[in-house]
Amino acid sequence: MTESEPNNDLKKSYTKYTKVLVMLFQIIILMLIFTFLGNWIDKKYEHKTPYLTIIGVFVGMGIGFYNMIKNAFNEK
Repeated sequence: MTESEPNNDLKKSYTKYTKVLVMLFQIIILMLIFTFLGNWIDKKYEHKTPYLTIIGVFVGMGIGFYNMIKNAFNEK
């Protein structure tokens, strides 16, 4: 057993955790972008109920989860 083998295992685990964190940040950022976009449109058209803000949350979450699932299945 060489000294580089534990380092390779450590690098592989860091790579996996980094990919998971990137996917989570994608979901969060997409949710924020679509939420703020929906909120801006609701305020611009003076909607009393923030329908577009709520829709923005779910659209951002859906796109984020779609990207996460796509990346998880493409990983080999």
